[in-house]
Amino acid sequence: MSGSVLTTRDFLTQLAAEQGFPQSRIEPIIEKLTNEWYDSAESLKELSDEHWNQLGVPVRVSELVKKRLNDLSNQNQQATVESTASLLHRLLEYFLSRDNGHQNLRETIETLQVIIYNIAITNPIDDRVRRLKKSNPKFNAKIGQHHIAIEYLKKIGFTDERENYYMPQVDFEEINRALDEVNEIAENIGLPPKLVPRTEVTPEVFNPYKPAITKTNPDMPKINSREHDPIAITEAIKKLEENHDQLARQTSVSRDPVVYRISDGNLNATLAKLNEEEKNRSNQEDEERQINLRNIQRVMKEREELSKFHNKRKKQLETLQSREIYTRALIRIRFPDRTLLQGTFSVKETERDIYAFVASFLAQQGRKFHLFFSPPKTIIKATTKDLKSYAPATLLSFAWNDVNETLGEHGPFLNEDCLNRSQSLG
Repeated sequence: MSGSVLTTRDFLTQLAAEQGFPQSRIEPIIEKLTNEWYDSAESLKELSDEHWNQLGVPVRVSELVKKRLNDLSNQNQQATVESTASLLHRLLEYFLSRDNGHQNLRETIETLQVIIYNIAITNPIDDRVRRLKKSNPKFNAKIGQHHIAIEYLKKIGFTDERENYYMPQVDFEEINRALDEVNEIAENIGLPPKLVPRTEVTPEVFNPYKPAITKTNPDMPKINSREHDPIAITEAIKKLEENHDQLARQTSVSRDPVVYRISDGNLNATLAKLNEEEKNRSNQEDEERQINLRNIQRVMKEREELSKFHNKRKKQLETLQSREIYTRALIRIRFPDRTLLQGTFSVKETERDIYAFVASFLAQQGRKFHLFFSPPKTIIKATTKDLKSYAPATLLSFAWNDVNETLGEHGPFLNEDCLNRSQSLG
């Protein structure tokens, strides 16, 4: 927002020409204002309705001045939106071009979220959240060493002091806009948004030049479309997920244990088929992360076209609404002796339930074992994590804790009753 100062004379002369007023009529008004030291367009914002009346300025002129000042303020705000969006876009490119850029990006965006959110919800008299110490190791690691992140802080109102970055005044409209902007990026890289509570009323500096609208019925709320309202979308997603969880809890699941014997001839083909499901599951997170990371640049470009921007939370809601709902997960456990144990689980059950299921069929009760995905080998633990990510089907492998895997053990691993009821797979 740098540039030459617009003088009161130039401002009113231009306004008079646009309205068709002769210069001779506007000149006395210019003289009155400049004599009172209101010599710039910016200084005219300080005048109240009473001051305009005291100066003898016609109401028609004062209203036109206030409207034009408000229009200029909106134009400056739009320029700021584009400028901060451009800075965030450069910040994304900066991280994407570096090793371990995704993790560093998450840490920086999360820190920006916290800084802006704390300002948005704090009393403006308390300036502690607006003073960021340069010597703070965490701040320096996540923000201070990234020059574009510092540029962004300065753009939203921070100044560079000797030992701190400090925001002397708070423009709550700008802060809330900045929070929305950073939240959009956060959601695209898997971070939760930080939303200012609805009941929280952010202070607003009185602006006498901002057009006022008097409601004829103050009890009648204004109804706007909430199609892209992030709070409404978040609530809709939460409600939909709660419905999915309730459906899963209400679904009765029979374990239906089955043991398969895999012959030498069809081992590779059978495991390749079963492993394909596991491969898709295990690769999904990496693939989605990379896709999201690369798509952030496109998303931020679209962000500058505000009317066309499609919020990721809205896409998430649409995905939840259209995707198939899984209430069961088919878990298969592969043993080194070419046997395969299969059971059906509710997605509301846990990894601990899988361990209990396998333990109940082992030939050697009480012996410690572990289950894992492969390749690469990733051990799962007997935790209370639910099985949503295991649906619709997942293949795990079995190993004893006390056996060197390079030597192996031939088994049998499952008890005799299981083996007697086993089926040939092929």
